[in-house]
Amino acid sequence: MPSCVVFHSLPTAVVAGCLALALIATAGSEARAAAEPVHVRYEADAGCPTRGRFVEEILARTRKATVVGPEEARRIFVVTVRATGTGFVGRLEIKSGSDSAAPREISGPTCAAVTSALALVAALAIDPDSLRSTSLRS
Repeated sequence: MPSCVVFHSLPTAVVAGCLALALIATAGSEARAAAEPVHVRYEADAGCPTRGRFVEEILARTRKATVVGPEEARRIFVVTVRATGTGFVGRLEIKSGSDSAAPREISGPTCAAVTSALALVAALAIDPDSLRSTSLRS
């Protein structure tokens, strides 16, 4: 006959709390397991948002990404943003092993607008359904 753990001596609230924590821990590990490991190389002119801010904008749009070092990444997102005579132009190139997707270029009046648009493109490349499943946090 199989043995069974009996919780008669523990209060119901303790048992329920332990089960809830176990479910939360399991859900968190499943979400992390589904996240794509990516690396971001970011180079922008002075006065532009930082790499950290760019990464925050990607992660605000998708939960299916985790930022790692280049050797652990499945894909590397290479971002450059430069001032022009009329505003800014940004370029996003996504590299996977020896392959590289067609680069995307975005121009706009401010560096912040261009980097935000590039972060959106990066998030959609990671998770095409990201705009349907979550809203951008302020």
